[in-house]
Amino acid sequence: RRLNPAISIRWEARALGRDPETLALLESADAVADCTDNVAARYMLNDGCYFAGTRLYSASALGDQGSLTNYFFEQTACYRCLHPKPTHEALRRCGDRGVWGPVPGALGALQALELIADRDDARVALFDGLELRRFAKPPKRPSCALCGTAATIRDFFDASL
Repeated sequence: RRLNPAISIRWEARALGRDPETLALLESADAVADCTDNVAARYMLNDGCYFAGTRLYSASALGDQGSLTNYFFEQTACYRCLHPKPTHEALRRCGDRGVWGPVPGALGALQALELIADRDDARVALFDGLELRRFAKPPKRPSCALCGTAATIRDFFDASL
């Protein structure tokens, strides 16, 4: 609070799903930290935060690598723009492939810093265990099922992988 007195952190440890309670929870937040190890949950949080108008801060780790991505839906591409369909590799979880112990810890700390700083820096940060590189995210994809010009996902409840 000394660094950012306007911040209030609420921890929610409960199962989330495509239900009215989850959508209401996402709507009540200013920002959401995606700390999941599950691609279906990542798509669900992306879709829910998009419809709730809530910023999403996502961290993902696998092996000795990871990424941080901030989604400010009013101005940047969503997760579905970057990943229209889950790849075979994306469907693998840390428990399936393994992850270097420090990698999720480092990404979690960086994710927390991104949330606290609350910058409008919509970039993807890649983490390879030794080096962090930043690059601009591509623009919104017009054919994106969620946020594209001809979106087919109309509300939180009709989206699927």
